[in-house]
Order: sequence, then C-alpha cells, then structure tokens
Amino acid sequence: MNKQLKNWNTWYVLLAAALVVQIVFYYLFTKFWA
Repeated sequence: MNKQLKNWNTWYVLLAAALVVQIVFYYLFTKFWA
C-alpha cells in the first residue's frame, strides 16, 4: 500500500510540474511576443 501511495504521489508531482511548466512557458511567450 505504501508503494502504491508513492506511485500516486510521483504521478501527481509529474502532473503538477507539467502544469507549472506550461503556465510559465505561456507567460514568457506572451510577455516576450507582445
């Protein structure tokens, strides 16, 4: 059960990191493009 919980935590961390990267990339893109 502990291993399953660790897998879920890793999955959520990856999703959160991907979301943050998209937001930062979009912010920088609009900032420098405008």
